[in-house]
Amino acid sequence: TLETVLYDRLMIRSGDESTSMYGLLAESITYPEDFSWVEFKLRSGARWHDGKPITAEDVIFSLQILKTQGSPQYRNDYAEVDKAEATESGGVRFRFVNAGSRSLAYSVASLPILPKHYWQGRDFSKPTMEPPLASGPYRISKVDPGRAYTLERVRDYWAKDLPVNLGRWNFDI
Repeated sequence: TLETVLYDRLMIRSGDESTSMYGLLAESITYPEDFSWVEFKLRSGARWHDGKPITAEDVIFSLQILKTQGSPQYRNDYAEVDKAEATESGGVRFRFVNAGSRSLAYSVASLPILPKHYWQGRDFSKPTMEPPLASGPYRISKVDPGRAYTLERVRDYWAKDLPVNLGRWNFDI
């Protein structure tokens, strides 16, 4: 999907291991046996296309905005996440309403991370023709309203050399 190539996630699913995920924005993951929370330490060097670093505040903002103004799918997917908070180790801890849900940990690992600094002063609920600021391997380079959009590979994509991305994102346009 378009969202997948524009916005990086904390972790990405493996194409050949149905229950495996590997760190993308997250360098590591920690959780207790009861799955009452999950914590992701953010990878240093992760950045937006404008060069600014991806922070815990971006992750917290993403959860909040998608739970309140996102599509019903996001509201449903993250309804059981009580809150997200920055940690001293440079990461984010998601606390769950109820313990015991491994699938909720998978869901928050797949949360699309949005740039808080870009959305400040903009109305998230209103459509726009301006291509959004993103962090993924592609950016929108051209829009033909109602017909098509063109994606252009980000040459200096921050995660292009991570093992999870080797052999991927090879098309320039």
